[in-house]
Amino acid sequence: MRKITIGLLLTLFVSSIFSQNKVVGYFPSYGDASRIQWDKITDIVYGFGIVSTSGDITIQDSDKFATIVTLAKSNGVRIILACGGAEQSGNFSILAASSSARTNFANDISAFDTQYGLDGFDL
Repeated sequence: MRKITIGLLLTLFVSSIFSQNKVVGYFPSYGDASRIQWDKITDIVYGFGIVSTSGDITIQDSDKFATIVTLAKSNGVRIILACGGAEQSGNFSILAASSSARTNFANDISAFDTQYGLDGFDL
């Protein structure tokens, strides 16, 4: 009886996780924030944070990023920062090879989370 109960609870838990519909939108830094249909998405990924070989993260248009974060939060949409991607991925192998750069990168991720209250990072 106990195995059946645990199995049933686990099945209900897993099915409740996968039954939640998610609609994730990607927003490029050159995009027009006024065109985002906030009521149609659950999550937005802002692209891209640029990562240096020393592990520092910068955002090309930090004012636009701050606006997107504010709009996402006011609309109940989770906000995720994508770092690297396409042409900005070249520094990752150099960064990964250095202990101090990896530490700096982790600290920068933490600082972005503290400053903006992000819901995640996409690497």
